[in-house]
Amino acid sequence: MHEQARHSVGDRKLGDEWQDWGGGVEEQGFDERSGLFVGLAAVGMALGLAGIAALWYLILPRLTQLDPRLPMVVGRIFVGVLGLIVLYFGLIIGSAATGRNLLPPPLKSWTLMRFLVPVALSIGQRLGLSKDRVGSSIIRFNNALTQAASKPMEHRVLILLPRCLRKPILEQILQLGERSHCETATVGGGTAA
Repeated sequence: MHEQARHSVGDRKLGDEWQDWGGGVEEQGFDERSGLFVGLAAVGMALGLAGIAALWYLILPRLTQLDPRLPMVVGRIFVGVLGLIVLYFGLIIGSAATGRNLLPPPLKSWTLMRFLVPVALSIGQRLGLSKDRVGSSIIRFNNALTQAASKPMEHRVLILLPRCLRKPILEQILQLGERSHCETATVGGGTAA
């Protein structure tokens, strides 16, 4: 019966193996450093840059046929955009490493992170790393970014509630938040939450 409840999803096992878990972290738990994510994201960026360079190599003769000056103009645009992306990635890494927000106000770290997280997970999976291990590294890196970007606020608490709560429970929590002078917000699921 227990074997029927056990399912395997990739490198993870879901089912009754958690039945006797006491809540502690095992010795082989996943407390990965953020460097794993940075390394995987850097490999992804390098592969992306190599792909763009290959694309450039393929279209270069066509651009020359159109106008002999066009390759230089388009090449400068490519190099400029790629340089800005690499600089942006460097500023994100610097923010996480130093604990200070190095990004200018209009730039947000999650913009690039939305692209790097799936890339890092995919590369990690191809290298045989578990999703939990890579995920732990992503969380550690994202926590460092969040701490770097946020200003310390004493005595302010935000309670985030999922939409799936039943109405009476939601109302109870909202009342408790008001009495405790806490801000409350209901959030949807997905990566934006």
